[in-house]
Amino acid sequence: MGQNNLTNIIRNKYFITVIVLIIVFDFLYTIFSDSPPSNDQFTVPPPGLFIRKRPNGILDADRVMKRCDMKFSLVENCLEYLDKKEDDYIIEPPSPIPQCNENEPPMLFHVFWRGMITDKLTLQMKSFLYTQPLECSKLYVWLQDSDTDIDLNPFAGKIYEKFSPKNIEFKKWDTKEQLDSDPLYKGWENIMSRHSSVSFSDLVRFVVLNRYGGMYMDGDVLFLRDMRPLYHSGIDFSYKWSFKSEYNTAVLRLRANGTTSRKIISQAMLNKMNFHPFEIKNYLLANTSVSLDTATTKSIYNSHLYMFSVPLFDPLWLKNDHRQKNNLRPNLRGMDDVWDPKFIPGEFPNIDNLNDYSPLDLRKADDFFRGAYAYHWHNNWARELIPTCWMGVINTAYDAFINGTQRNIYGEFIQSY
Repeated sequence: MGQNNLTNIIRNKYFITVIVLIIVFDFLYTIFSDSPPSNDQFTVPPPGLFIRKRPNGILDADRVMKRCDMKFSLVENCLEYLDKKEDDYIIEPPSPIPQCNENEPPMLFHVFWRGMITDKLTLQMKSFLYTQPLECSKLYVWLQDSDTDIDLNPFAGKIYEKFSPKNIEFKKWDTKEQLDSDPLYKGWENIMSRHSSVSFSDLVRFVVLNRYGGMYMDGDVLFLRDMRPLYHSGIDFSYKWSFKSEYNTAVLRLRANGTTSRKIISQAMLNKMNFHPFEIKNYLLANTSVSLDTATTKSIYNSHLYMFSVPLFDPLWLKNDHRQKNNLRPNLRGMDDVWDPKFIPGEFPNIDNLNDYSPLDLRKADDFFRGAYAYHWHNNWARELIPTCWMGVINTAYDAFINGTQRNIYGEFIQSY
């Protein structure tokens, strides 16, 4: 009898021990497993990944420009402010902005492309998917003389299959249909036939924004952050052409049928459809009594089209143009450096011996010009996307996110489509 009781006790202890071990194992697996959670958010970031919170508010342009005026500040100081002080410059809107859900009109972005879709244009599409809230964002890709079967394109086919038309809509550009849609362009055919100097992409951005509204991005601009604070700020905007007091419309926000877009277009029609960025300021000052580039002049054109500082969308431009000797993060020297598969001298100034590392050890997508909202890489269309160059590292991160194997900078996994 005593022997049986002892046996039962031993068996019970063994059973309890097994149960406890199973519970402990399950708990540890839940904590350390790399498998995606059931929703698209997570609370504990993986080691080394910088996680942002989705912003809830609009950007105070004047407050940002106080810290980012390049006459009085350095690019690195502006980027640090944008990176670390969101609580200071993201403010509560005076009136409610659209909720980020499928019941509200989405933020609308545009890009124009002529010819077959390449890996570079696809890189921009990936950056859009990686950074923007997909519940309320849509990118129109306006194509001219391009692919007839986008699903077969070696670069964009997967994106087309997975995200079109919900988040990325490929649209055929029809010049006649677009310009005949508004009396504002009356006479356009005669002008184009007589003046071959009309820059087509410069024209397209104003046409689509005047008709549909939203934000235009050149094909060589990467999205780096959620654009909602800028998009819903209530202002039309572009940004400064390096150190010159001129606009660069590679990033351009205009409201549909707005006074700013219509004034620029009407003036351009009087000037042989010249939409070059250097003309925009003159068009905004047309029919005013000021002509010199003074503080008063700036207040007039800025009230129509806000001229943001370079670092927000083009953080390397001033250093590339030798106007500032910046210590940036990454500490690159010029536009070509993002395509170099090898380390740039001084790229990581806090590391003594770069020979101890490979570029993939130190180059991380979430550490690329933190604070900036976009990165304009200025036309290097023929450069190769080598995995170890900065653009290759970024492309790899985008692919991992789109494939559902890696979170983005907002701690989200891609949703099932």
